[in-house]
Amino acid sequence: DRIVQPMADLERILVKEDEKSDNKFITLINPDYYKGGDFFLKIAEKMPRTRFLCVGLPPDIKNNVKNRKINEKLQTMHNVKRIEKNDNIKDIYK
Repeated sequence: DRIVQPMADLERILVKEDEKSDNKFITLINPDYYKGGDFFLKIAEKMPRTRFLCVGLPPDIKNNVKNRKINEKLQTMHNVKRIEKNDNIKDIYK
C-alpha cells in the first residue's frame, strides 16, 4: 500500500472563510489551447451574464496560431476578466 501525498501545498491554496470575497468567477489559469482555452472561451460566449477570470496569457502566441486566436478573443469579451499570472495562487482563489 502507498500513501499518495497531495500535489499542492494546501496552506498555499486554501482560503479561510474570513478571507473570501464576494467576487465569484469561473476561472482558468493559463488559457492554452491544449489545456482547454478554446472551450473556456466557447463557454464564456454562451454564458454572457456569468463572470469569468483568465489568469495569464496563452503561451507562445507568436508561433502558435490556436493560442494567438484565444488571446485575441480574450481581449474582446466583456465577461472575461484577465489578470497577470501570480505565484500566490491563494490570492487568485480569494
